[in-house]
Amino acid sequence: MTGKESKELLTDVVSDLSKWLPFGNCSFDPCSPIKYGNTAYDSDSRSFLFSAGTLEFELDPCRNFAPFESIIPVINLFHEACGHGLQQCVMYGKQDDVLSKVLCMNYCACQSSDKYYGAEFVDYVDDPTYFKQPYEMAAQYIGLRWAYDYLKTKPLPFDLDAAFVEYQKFRTSNGDGRDFIDLDPMSKTASAILGQYEKAFPSVVRSSRGYNHKVPVLEDAESYDDDLIRFQKHLGGGADYLGRLERCNDGMRQDWMAAAVYFRYHPDRLKSFPSISGLDVDV
Repeated sequence: MTGKESKELLTDVVSDLSKWLPFGNCSFDPCSPIKYGNTAYDSDSRSFLFSAGTLEFELDPCRNFAPFESIIPVINLFHEACGHGLQQCVMYGKQDDVLSKVLCMNYCACQSSDKYYGAEFVDYVDDPTYFKQPYEMAAQYIGLRWAYDYLKTKPLPFDLDAAFVEYQKFRTSNGDGRDFIDLDPMSKTASAILGQYEKAFPSVVRSSRGYNHKVPVLEDAESYDDDLIRFQKHLGGGADYLGRLERCNDGMRQDWMAAAVYFRYHPDRLKSFPSISGLDVDV
């Protein structure tokens, strides 16, 4: 598909998702690379805006893009709108759902620190810590699954399963060289890729998040707005909260430690997350 055709495909996705979703709107971002997706909250309208980059399509509308490249922003938009959108507007409001609690705790932990989350983006290359966050892995799974189901209804000029396999290869080998899963060379379909996600997810939930408290250094806390570093400075040099957090090998325990610090500084936000309303934030 050409850049123009790929943009037209995404335009259909934007239109359809904006009609289907009751809690936000979708758009494309012509100034961001196709690898980029974003979820933003508009406090004025009290709704979410989900977007996906289309820069390469804008720059080369006549160029023929590989099938996997044409579907990158489609998957990104489903990741943002159907992954994070449903998490924020549905799952985090459930009080008796274990998965909702796990994802919500992880999300809140990531709000405590960009470094904990893995938001070290240089030329849109993700920090490997990002790929250890369960709520991001869950959003990517939904993005892949729902994008595939949507694209199956479209008259595409390529084999969709082959495009999904190439997309996953790009993410793990030809692209950034890391992802939530290592692609099984025997995987030939989107269903097989989704099966790998399902198999890997429990271990990601329990595994260490890979947090490194030494970067950025503590002295940069005032300019870095990091609740974890702020809490460590409050405790003083005799305490080692960040060190204990880093050395902890249980990802769920790490999430609790980071989320508790987040709510120490933002106590009013706890009521926005009913799924973890009973969280002990006394640290």
